[in-house]
Order: sequence, then structure tokens, then C-alpha cells
Amino acid sequence: MKAMGITHHEFDFDGGSCLRILERRGLIQGCIFGEEELREKLEEGGISKLIFVDASPKEPLSDMDLVIYDHHESENIDEREKTAFDILIDEIGIRELDSEKIKTWRKLVWLGDKKPEADDMDIARALKKVHNLLGSNVETYTKWFSPLFDSFFANKSDLGSTIQILQEEISKFIFNNPDSPAKVHLQRWSERLQNKEKISKSTIRNVVHFLAYMERDVAIEWIRLLLEGYNKEQTEFQEGKADFDRAKFSFYGNTLIVSATTKNPRFKQVATYMIYSKDQDVNPLIREKIKDRNSPWLVVVINPMNKNFQMFINGNKSLIHRIITELVKAIRAEILSKRNRPVPDFNVLSGGGTTEGTKPLYFHKLETGYP
Repeated sequence: MKAMGITHHEFDFDGGSCLRILERRGLIQGCIFGEEELREKLEEGGISKLIFVDASPKEPLSDMDLVIYDHHESENIDEREKTAFDILIDEIGIRELDSEKIKTWRKLVWLGDKKPEADDMDIARALKKVHNLLGSNVETYTKWFSPLFDSFFANKSDLGSTIQILQEEISKFIFNNPDSPAKVHLQRWSERLQNKEKISKSTIRNVVHFLAYMERDVAIEWIRLLLEGYNKEQTEFQEGKADFDRAKFSFYGNTLIVSATTKNPRFKQVATYMIYSKDQDVNPLIREKIKDRNSPWLVVVINPMNKNFQMFINGNKSLIHRIITELVKAIRAEILSKRNRPVPDFNVLSGGGTTEGTKPLYFHKLETGYP
């Protein structure tokens, strides 16, 4: 029997940091990412203890020894301002880890959790690019996140060598991929790297500050994954812009409906960029109706490969919550009626996850830090 650590799918710096320190201390013998993988592992058996980090169980696990480090659902107001990593470190201590480095890492995790960053060289955004590239929590964790964490706590910083390595790898990537849609962005990186003093004073979240702790071979592989992730992100973005131009735009009152047939996983992000951007050529009605980020709009995407559909909604949080909840209730009730199944009350119809009789329809109530 073994103890397993669990965090949400597409883990962030908070969940990843918790898992890594638990592994290094020998407190867990493996990692689980998200509810679906958790169900599979529990069916396989052999688990006696689950340690939830940056997440909480969604279903009763009465026969399991549970430990939870999660600020999202904490009743302690002070804990809500912390990260799961803060709560974990406060309990288990820093032990072998350098106290100043722990302070730096705690700050990094807190910023990634609480403060979005627009800089392309932001390390939290870099993690998302690698997630998108590899499509596997396990690979992202073992190939990219763990080397980052371990190098920072094991080595001294060498910023000069790191800047040179990153410049060399960017040059190689552009030479080997001259038509990459990420080329212009990476050239800007190279320009920024020429000013070593400015880079050294840049925000703690700049990837260069953490690359500086890696040995050369580790850094090269880490950079390779990052650059490939950037290239994939930009390729999908350009393809998504073409899909957006072909999309159908409708209005129901003041609510914009964007309907598209595409298999592009980044279409929602592309739609967000196009709708809010001031310099993109879009349907004039969008400019007329979408006044600010409180204006409601809905994206409906149909995947032509498997005919699955997804809906995303944006705008004022309280308003869009009501809209999407009503849509989910209506769709589920319609499906149940057509399948000659009993229609439950509204609370069941609007519940997260799946509802009996309407599978595989899944309502993902997105809350940061949850599976």
C-alpha cells in the first residue's frame, strides 16, 4: 500500500511544487493529476493514503486516509490568502532546503496563483506552453517541472552562462524553423537578452532567473521544450484566427454568440483575443456590442472529428454563471426527454460533472486550483 499525492489536471506552480517537495521527502510514492486519473488509480487499488494539494476531493473517500492542503475551500480567512505550498511548508518545515530560496519560491508560487502576468517570458505562462506541447501531466512534471524545481534548490545561479545558452538555442530554433509563427516573438526575446543588466533586474517571474540554476545539458533540454511549446501555441493561434474569420456571429439581445466548427484546442483563447483586441479586423457588431470585459459572450465549438461540442462563456461573472447554468439545465432536460428518461430537479440538472442519463455531457465548473 502506498501514499499518493493528487493535484488538479494541468497542474500549476502551486500544485507542482507541493507534489515535488512531498516526493523529495518520501511522503508520497507517486502523483495523480485530476479526478479522472484518481478514479482509475483507485480502481487499480494499492493506495492507502491520498494527499490532496491545491485541490480537494469532489466525492466522499471514506475508506481512505486523507490529508488536504488546499487554500481554496479553507474556512480560515488567512489561509485563503496563502497558497497550498505555503500551507504545506508551514506544516512540514523547510528542513534541507535553503531558507532564502524557499522565500523566493514561495513568492513565485504566490504570484503565479494570485497575479496574472502578460510578459511572454513569464515562467507560469511557460508552464502552460509546455502543458500544451506535451499533453501529459506526467511528462510535463517529470521532464520540465521537476528539473526546474530541483536545479533551483541544488545549484548556484550563473546568469551570464544562462543568457548565452538561451540566445544560442533561440538562434538554432529560428534557423531550423525559419517559418515558425513564433519567430518574431523569439527574436524579441533575443533582443531583450542582449541587455544583461536589464534582464538581471527583471521581475522574479522571468524564466531566465530560474534557467540560471540549471546545468548546461538540463537547461538545453528545458529550453527546447519551451521553444517547441511556444511554436505550437503560436501555430494553433494562427490557425484559430482563420477559424474565427469563418465563424458565425449572432446576437441574442446583447449577448454575442460565436459558433465555430474546429478541432483547434485554442479557439476560445483566440476568440478572446480577437474580441477584445483593438487592432484586429472583426465583425463591426462585435465592436458595437462588446463594450468592455463585463459584456457577455458565448462560444460554441463543434469538433468536426468526433462531433463533440463545447461551450465557453465570458463576461460579468454573476451574469455568465446564470446564463451557463440555464443553458446546461435546458440541454440536459432536452437530452433526458428525448431518451425517455425522468428529468430531475434543477439542482441536479445544474450540477458539475456528469448527470445520469446525459453522459458524456460534462459540465466543468471551472474553479482555479480544482480538478
